[in-house]
Amino acid sequence: MQDNLFNEDHQGKFTFNEDVANVFDDMLNRSIPFYRDNLKLNAKILSKYINDEDTVYDIGSSTLNFLLYFEQNFNIKAKLIGIDNSKPMIEKANNKIKSYGSKIKLIYGSIEDITLKPSKAIISNYTLQFINKNNRSLVIKKIFDSLNKGGIFLVSEKVISDNEELNKHLIEIYHNYKQEKGYTITQIEKKKEALENILTPLSLDENISILKEVGFSKVEVLFKWANFSTFLAIK
Repeated sequence: MQDNLFNEDHQGKFTFNEDVANVFDDMLNRSIPFYRDNLKLNAKILSKYINDEDTVYDIGSSTLNFLLYFEQNFNIKAKLIGIDNSKPMIEKANNKIKSYGSKIKLIYGSIEDITLKPSKAIISNYTLQFINKNNRSLVIKKIFDSLNKGGIFLVSEKVISDNEELNKHLIEIYHNYKQEKGYTITQIEKKKEALENILTPLSLDENISILKEVGFSKVEVLFKWANFSTFLAIK
């Protein structure tokens, strides 16, 4: 379904409810620059670090786009586990699992509350930005502690610039991008209002600092487009 949620009559804050889940795949493809290309890049990177005996978690797995792509395109029989705290997203993901005959497992719950078993890789695509800033370091430390030595954390996030003028330019460029994808100015502004204080991005340097502070020995920027970035952190 096409994302037409944030029209003039939209009220309230952004939540991952059934309405959002129904249009989420379209929302991702039209709202995140190079979404599919970045997904493929992350999958290729992941394939270099894991084997059949490993476990992989996807935190905020939503409708399972990443894990399904990986499962279908790489001959690696690792245990793939999706985690999401939205029941509508879990329902959509379960429907995809049935449709594709997938072996992916799902866990319903918040990353703050569930127990992570030892794993070789953890993925977080545009999820940490929705976690309260005060809790973000604790969540990343939890992720770090659960990873095996040599394990990786692949994280994609919306970011901000420390330069106020540049940040305004990047936001304008991003809004122009969304207009090119068919969103109206009203829809863009309404969604921005709905996400205020819900999506709280950090700067590129802040993201890297947190990853290093919790103990990751190597942090690389794999992808950067305006105010979107992907990081690879190695334990």
